[in-house]
Amino acid sequence: MKLSARYFIWALLTVAFTLSACGPIARPTLDYNEISADDDEVRIQTGSVKVSKNSEEQTPYTIAGYENLFNELRTSIENETDESLAKSITDVIISTTDDKKNQVEESPTRLEMKITLKSSYQKSSEELRFETLLENEGEKRIAKNIEQESADKTAFPFTSDVVCHEKNCHTIEIRLKKNLPLNDKKTFDENSVIGQAGILYSLSHSKIRAQHNNNLTDFSSNTLKDFAKEVQTHKAKRASVAVVKGASYSQVQIPKLIEVRTDLVDTASQPSEISMVKINGELAKGELVGNDPKSGSLIFDVTPANSNETIRIYSDENAAEPPPPMPQLVNTGKVKSKSIFAVNSDRDKLPGTAYVSAVFANYANNNEVQRMVRVWLGQEKNKFACNRSSYGPESLKLFIEHAQNIAPFIKKVTEKADVTPEIGYLLLLESPYAVNPLYPTLTVSKAPGELVTATGPWQIINATARTIRDGYGHPFLIYPTVNRRANPNDDRTFFLNSTYMATLLLRNLFKKFSFDPALAIYAYHAGGGATSNHVRKTKKYDKYDTTLSDILKYRMQTKANCDYLAYTYAFLSALTIGQNLNAYGLENIKPSTSENYKKRLRNPKSLLPTGI
Repeated sequence: MKLSARYFIWALLTVAFTLSACGPIARPTLDYNEISADDDEVRIQTGSVKVSKNSEEQTPYTIAGYENLFNELRTSIENETDESLAKSITDVIISTTDDKKNQVEESPTRLEMKITLKSSYQKSSEELRFETLLENEGEKRIAKNIEQESADKTAFPFTSDVVCHEKNCHTIEIRLKKNLPLNDKKTFDENSVIGQAGILYSLSHSKIRAQHNNNLTDFSSNTLKDFAKEVQTHKAKRASVAVVKGASYSQVQIPKLIEVRTDLVDTASQPSEISMVKINGELAKGELVGNDPKSGSLIFDVTPANSNETIRIYSDENAAEPPPPMPQLVNTGKVKSKSIFAVNSDRDKLPGTAYVSAVFANYANNNEVQRMVRVWLGQEKNKFACNRSSYGPESLKLFIEHAQNIAPFIKKVTEKADVTPEIGYLLLLESPYAVNPLYPTLTVSKAPGELVTATGPWQIINATARTIRDGYGHPFLIYPTVNRRANPNDDRTFFLNSTYMATLLLRNLFKKFSFDPALAIYAYHAGGGATSNHVRKTKKYDKYDTTLSDILKYRMQTKANCDYLAYTYAFLSALTIGQNLNAYGLENIKPSTSENYKKRLRNPKSLLPTGI
């Protein structure tokens, strides 16, 4: 009976808001029933992948250099998260004070917090204020069931819990709780909580470096020369906020010198606009270039007003957590590291290539990818039940030797279709073509108990080949297999022809699974239909777009599916190594001197687009 009464009150409030929205409003007000996300497109990171989607369809979050803490918070609260509440949080300001309410950054005894909620219905905001004494709990400082000080508790029945993860409260976990209205009660209790939002706040001081973004020795402007010298003599104060299933941002500030406000800063895997930047107190233009998701370090370009020169600024954070054993990789778009398949990341000419390559790069520090990196390097055994013995250092070294010869041909084909040439790492998994170019004409694959018609370096099956031919209207030559042998005139047995076929297929898969292009690689092995089915199954746990990490997290894999996961992580890890050979000490592996790959390079009886 008590429960029914609560929901009756809830229903009445909802109806009351609906009716009031039709009439005049004396001043912009915000009711907790109408809290919702803005309709603007936001850049977000799902799992380890940054994508750009409508905020109502995705779960944005950032790790802000505190990956483990944030993931623990996300795991513990996501089933109770009120997504509308999370997405309405637009600002979080924390002040730590002593007993006399003087601001301090060392051993505070009190905490003051302002959380701004924004309504997309009335385009108005409401500020919730909390103030509390902190209690010691082991190494942590805590406060529970803090009642807000400012807004009307009937319209805004919010409380909060805070946990400081160290005595100085530089890392704070916040749970904003939405409660049923007080009614006849004098205080809120746990039974009245109807929704929560999880927030991770971090305060740090970072070193700042500045240089010309074109790596020139100096600026032509004396003002910029002075700024670059001055900024490096200070540490910047940086506050980062990460909301589970909500927005995330950072503020970097050196008083009177530089102030930067970035939305979703730690999810950036390709350049994106900064929401606000000031240089010497004047507004300027800013763009994120890259970041290190483990430490929170970031790189951004700033162009002052009335200037044609751009400053590249590095905010170097100390790692909040121990770095992983493998190299940290920062996707700045400017890092000069020897790679097998050079990527043209021109977003204007090749937007699909730039986007997919950036997402793949953002997988570099994923735990499963790093684990498979160690498998390729022979430092760890493959833990997947469907272990592939060919995943190891010998296969990797042979591939690096031979792939350097065929990389220019792959680039020619993929640029024609705006697909990243990094798909070339599939050859390491699909066939020994890069090592033995005569392989495609010898035989087709044979699985236990059935004939599989996968043919050529990219192992394209008959049905898929026909679908590509009919779907794209290109006159590919496709022939049935006879006695488990490929027809020597089949386009799939020639490298350029089959690469074009595989590129068209992958372009379609990258569009289909644009929310996480890693699933396109998964689909290349499992099939688009099977992958879509796995995505649908996972959505019963989470209505947002499924990622590769979600399939692993929700244990959707069957034994066969486990093979799909192992395959995809093997690809991403091979790509991570191959695109960063210097980081793994493999840059001195010389290309093979063999030219056998040219023997079946192009089918003389078939057509290819001009330029291939």
